[in-house]
Amino acid sequence: MKFEFFCFSPIMYQDINFNFDGLKSNGWSYSSVIGTKTLFNNGHAALISFDFARHNKDGDPYLKSRIFYMLTVEEGRWILNGGYTPG
Repeated sequence: MKFEFFCFSPIMYQDINFNFDGLKSNGWSYSSVIGTKTLFNNGHAALISFDFARHNKDGDPYLKSRIFYMLTVEEGRWILNGGYTPG
């Protein structure tokens, strides 16, 4: 199984209620993927560990974090069901 990850931008989340103004007020410009790891996958559900960094306008990372995503297969496609951060 292959998951494709990408850099996040506000355009991708235009229909989701997300506080990009709060991120921008902390100097955020974009986020990038550091690494991923499949922790569980039975072909119908998967748990993915996702390490990412937030960068300022100069491209310097100012925060690194990990999030866990739960995905399930619906109508033959992997769908993101939720995510949580440790701590």
